[in-house]
Amino acid sequence: FVGADDVAMGRTIAGVLIAALHGRGDVVLIEGPDTAPTSRDRGRGFREAIAASPGIRLVGTAPGRYLRRPGRGAMEALLAQHPRIDGVICTNDLMALGALDALEAAGRHALVVGNNGTIDAAREIARGRLLASMDYDGFKMGAIAAMAALRHLVGIPVPREILLPAQVIDRANHAAWLVPIEERP
Repeated sequence: FVGADDVAMGRTIAGVLIAALHGRGDVVLIEGPDTAPTSRDRGRGFREAIAASPGIRLVGTAPGRYLRRPGRGAMEALLAQHPRIDGVICTNDLMALGALDALEAAGRHALVVGNNGTIDAAREIARGRLLASMDYDGFKMGAIAAMAALRHLVGIPVPREILLPAQVIDRANHAAWLVPIEERP
């Protein structure tokens, strides 16, 4: 297995939001499909971080199907149900962008975090619209998986599990994620 620790990613990005809210506030969660292990695991990490923060209340969840338009629809439904939302946690960046679209259209504000470290997310972090994202570099994972397979084929031992460290992307370091993936080292 070559990948990332999605539970830790969820816990970490939720911690960024909780810190920005100074440990107090009402948050919502927009999740991907239940069938996606990344969504389930990130959601578990989010819930662990929220449970460890007594001043944070999870007031609602909605499915966003890992897409921008359904993410917007999920946020619209949550906005209709909750007059106060201080923070939004999304299991991927496309849904976070959809949540930002819905918040803007409704004339409301909340801090929003995503996951995956897409170029569009880095742009929104630069603009100050998106608080943060997590780096989930599928290209790097694929390259490492290919190297591991080649080593295995020539008899060099490889670990059964290779977990890449995930990094928080915020205003301090977002510029590295503005570079197209194929141009990154």
